This record gives sequence, structure tokens and C-alpha cells, in this order.
Amino acid sequence: MERGAGWRDGSGPTMPASPATHSSEQQLAETTDCYTMTAAWCGRWRVLGLADCSDSSSVEDVAGSLAPGTVRVSDAGTGALSQTITNGRDEWTADEPASHGEGDRGPTPYELLSGSLGACVAITVRMYADRKGWPLDNIIVEVSHVRVHADDCDDPDGNCGKVDVFRKLVELQGDLDEAQRARLAQIADRCPAHRTLAGSIRIETRFV
Repeated sequence: MERGAGWRDGSGPTMPASPATHSSEQQLAETTDCYTMTAAWCGRWRVLGLADCSDSSSVEDVAGSLAPGTVRVSDAGTGALSQTITNGRDEWTADEPASHGEGDRGPTPYELLSGSLGACVAITVRMYADRKGWPLDNIIVEVSHVRVHADDCDDPDGNCGKVDVFRKLVELQGDLDEAQRARLAQIADRCPAHRTLAGSIRIETRFV
């Protein structure tokens, strides 16, 4: 099946070309554009569809079958809901907590999403600080996710939609001056994952 076939809207969207690979020096030189600086390691995730995942292939089996930036999710076989996720190089598990009657064998999907945002922030700030030679000893990022009523809700009965809110708590450790801390705070909001979640998102699904 061609990649453009089977999409619900029938348009067969054109898949973007993979970004060119840059050397470390070229990436770090892009200090004014954090998206470019981190594009080699933090691509957008695209959900291509739901497949029959009964085959529990190992990481080695799928290493050559996944395009860069793609992950594969399949039943882990260790619980009712636990899932194995692989990018062809690494493997990790997602599950639901014991409080929901499940095995708690890994983070929940929302915890993984929050972790992706936190990791992207930390990596982006670390790359920028190292490029500048600033004394950033450590960066700690905590991310929480909640759903709240929209601020512009004017329904007296409270029948309003909700919005997703990701709250980041960032701690910069090191002998940084105020100007450096202020600049790193700006950089933290410019990481690719932050831009993706804060921007317009479209999820395209096809069944194979």
C-alpha cells in the first residue's frame, strides 16, 4: 500500500521530506533558532495508524523497518493494557496505574507525553548553555498535566469544553547570573516539543 493511500479525507497528504542531518557544530551554531538546533533529535511524532500487533517482535527485528521519527506500539503480553513501545533502537513500556486495576508496569500515556516535553526542555536548555559556555550544573524539569475549563467559558450552567494544560517547573542549578537565567527561561519555551504542543496539531489516522 502506498503511503498516501487510505487516508480518511482521501487527499493522500504529501509526506514531508526528512530533515537534512547536520553536524554537531552546525546544530550548536543555530543559537537563535532552537527548532533548527534540535531538529536532528526531536522530530514530530506522526500517528500512521493501528495495525495488528499480535506479533511481539524484538527491537532487533524492527530496527530496520521503522522510519526515523516513527515508533511502534504493541501489546506487551504482560497485562491487560500494558504496551511495548519501540523506535527500533530502544524499548519501553506504557501501562495504567494499579489504582485503575492495572499492572502499573510503566508510565501512563499522559506521563510519557509530559516526560517528552520535560526531556525536550532539558535537552534544549543544556545544548544552549553548553554552546554559550555558561555554568549550568544541572537542570531539573517537572511537568504535570491537567484538564481545566476554558477561560472564556460563559455558560452559566458550566457546560463548557476543557483545555489541556501542561505545567512546567524548571530549576536551573549553577552559578548563573540573572541575565543568563532569563535567557535560558526563554530558550526553555522554544524547544520543539513545546512548540508542537502549543501550536496547531493534526492527527491523521489510517487502518492497514
